[in-house]
Amino acid sequence: MNEMKILLLSVLVFLPVLPAAGQPHGGVVTVVPEETDEILANPGMGWETFHRTSKQDKNVPSWIPSTVNYARWGWGELEPQPGKIDDAFLDKILKETHDSGQQLAFRVMCCSPDKNRPYHPRWLKEVGGRELIADHKGVEPLPIPDMDDPIVNVDYVRAWKSSGGNAQNDKPLQPAASSAHPDERAEMTRKFVAQMAAGQFAEAVEPFDKVMKKALPADKLQEVWDGLVKQHGPLERTTETRTEKIQQYRAVYVSCQFQRGLLDAKVVFDSDNKISGLFFVPAGKYKPPAYADFSKFTEEEVSVGKGLLSLPGTLALPKGDGPFPAVVLVHGSGPNDRDETIGPNKLFRDLAHGLASRGIAVLRYEKRTKHHPIMMALAVNRITVKEETVDDAVAACDVLASHEKIDPTRILVLGHSLGGMLIPRIGKAKDGIAGFISLAGSTRPLALKQANPSWLYNCA
Repeated sequence: MNEMKILLLSVLVFLPVLPAAGQPHGGVVTVVPEETDEILANPGMGWETFHRTSKQDKNVPSWIPSTVNYARWGWGELEPQPGKIDDAFLDKILKETHDSGQQLAFRVMCCSPDKNRPYHPRWLKEVGGRELIADHKGVEPLPIPDMDDPIVNVDYVRAWKSSGGNAQNDKPLQPAASSAHPDERAEMTRKFVAQMAAGQFAEAVEPFDKVMKKALPADKLQEVWDGLVKQHGPLERTTETRTEKIQQYRAVYVSCQFQRGLLDAKVVFDSDNKISGLFFVPAGKYKPPAYADFSKFTEEEVSVGKGLLSLPGTLALPKGDGPFPAVVLVHGSGPNDRDETIGPNKLFRDLAHGLASRGIAVLRYEKRTKHHPIMMALAVNRITVKEETVDDAVAACDVLASHEKIDPTRILVLGHSLGGMLIPRIGKAKDGIAGFISLAGSTRPLALKQANPSWLYNCA
C-alpha cells in the first residue's frame, strides 16, 4: 500500500448539541445527528464519481475530466474485526482508482441507527480516546469517537495509512510527516525549470502525477514553454524560491528572469512529492496598500445567493454603528476570486480595504465560474452573462440592503471590465441602486467595435 495515495481522508461526526470542551477523556456528551443540504464540492478537480471509478461509471463521458473517486464507508467495512484492518479491501479500491487515473477520497461514518453495525474501532477508546453518545432518532444511544480529541483525531488514521497498513491497534499512532523537506521541493522545482529551458521535456514530466501526465504530456509541456519563450524571450536565470501550503498540497514558487520579463513558476506538489500542478504567474508577492488602515474596519464572511449556486463573500465593514454607504464589486471576465487576484495583485481587496478605511462598506464575492466551475461547465451552452454575472451582482445588493449597518438607499455597484460593461443590465435588473461605476468597462456599442476592431487592440 505504500505506493498508493489518498487525496482526502475525513470522518463525519454529527453536530453536537452540548459543547464538548473542558471535559476529561472518557466523558459523555449527547449529540443529535441532523440532516444538512451540504454536498462534497470539488472545485477545479473535475467530475467526481461516487463509489465507482471513472472507468466503471457509464454516466461520465470521456471528455469530462474525473480526478476523484469518492466513497463513504462505515468503520465495520474497514475494520470487520476489532484490531484487524481489511488491507485487501482498501488496496483493491486504491488500485482500481489509480488505474482509472483518479485519486481516492473517502469518509468513514462513525454513527448509524443499525444496532448490528459496529461504529468505530474499540482501540480508540482503549487508548483513552474521548467518546460521545449519539441520540439517533430515539433509538438506543450510540457511541461515536470525538474527532476534536487529539487522541482520536483523523491524523492517526492517516498515520496508519502511511505506515503501509500496519495498524497499531493497542496504542495511538503519530501523524505522518511529509516525505519531502521544503528545500528538496525547491531544488526539484529549479531542476524542473532547468529541464524545460534545456528542451528536456521527456525528463521534465517524469515527476508528474498520473493526472498531470495525462493532461500535460511532454509535447504539450513543450508547447507551453515555447509560448512563454516567444512572449518573454529565453530564460536567463532563476532566483529566489518560496513555499506555500494549499490544503494537502505544497506550492513552490521560483522566480524566473526571462529576457523580456519576470515570472514566477508555480509548481504544486502532492503528499507523495509528485508534481500535480504547474502555473506561470506574474512575479512578486502581494503586499497590502499603504492606504489600508486595518484599525478602522473589520471583515465578516457572508453568503451571496441561495441554494447550490450560493457564493462565499467578504464584507469589509467600517467600525461604528452606521448605517454606512456600501459598494458591490463585480468581476471582469474569467473565473475570478473575490479579490480579483492576478499574480501578486489583488485589485478588489485593495479597493475594499481602501474604501472601508474611509467609511464605505464593500462587498466582494467569488465569481460563479470560479466557485462552481463544474456546474457552469456542464451548462456552458445554456448560460449567458445573466447567469455568469448579473444575477449574483443583484443578489449581492440584496445582501447589503438587508444588513443592519448598511444604508439601503446608498448602495452602489462598481463593475470592472466585463462587470463594467454589464452595468446597464445590472441596473435594469435591480431597482433602487444609488449609483454605478464602470471601471475599465467597454462603453462603446458592440457593433461599433466590430466595425473598428483596431480600437480593441489599441485599448487592450
